[in-house]
Amino acid sequence: MKTYGYVKGPITGGYYGCTAAERFYIKGGSVITLNEGLITICTAGSTSVFGFALSPDSVAAGSAVTDYITTATGDRYYVCTSPDVVFSMPSAANFAVAQIGHRYKLSNANATTIQTVANAADDDTNGVVRVVGGVVGEEIVHVQIAPKLILQAGTT
Repeated sequence: MKTYGYVKGPITGGYYGCTAAERFYIKGGSVITLNEGLITICTAGSTSVFGFALSPDSVAAGSAVTDYITTATGDRYYVCTSPDVVFSMPSAANFAVAQIGHRYKLSNANATTIQTVANAADDDTNGVVRVVGGVVGEEIVHVQIAPKLILQAGTT
């Protein structure tokens, strides 16, 4: 079983309210942005990033890739907002060392698919995550939020 989530770095941030009906897939990413002060999962069209959400819930061991936690109005999630924190995420293509330092967009998550790093494409200056490592030959990458696209709390 592949696991994704926190790898290393300072866990700094805070709790933020979440928009209703967001889906945090157990075996997907949790890169989020802000929408009217609430966190929402980044998709392929996202042009800003706020951090990585840590889900307080869990699903049973052996759960399928498609198992997810659905948010409700009033749910609050801890969000790591440090630009130095590193998270492991699934990727669209196998990780290669040449991808380190490249920025990528994310898949369209929150409908029927998990959030993945779109690393099958070329380096994208509008990508919301930057690859800093991974597992060579596997669809697992280690990413940080792309510095120039970071939102500050209090913005939308």
